[in-house]
Amino acid sequence: MKIRKGPSTGTAIVDRGYIGDGGAVKCKVQGEGIYGNTTWYYVQNINSNKNVWGYTSAYYFRVASGNPPNC
Repeated sequence: MKIRKGPSTGTAIVDRGYIGDGGAVKCKVQGEGIYGNTTWYYVQNINSNKNVWGYTSAYYFRVASGNPPNC
């Protein structure tokens, strides 16, 4: 999964996440539609040493529990 600077595939990739990586989710926004899904999460890959926050499409990311607030 790519973690981007903004909620669009046209923005820079700031980090990547892989199956099994943990992620912290701060909130959600609407952005570019990915296969019809326009929700993007503002996340941090907690297994990465980059310590950056960015956006990833809800199409590729599943929130384990709860419903993140709007950003």
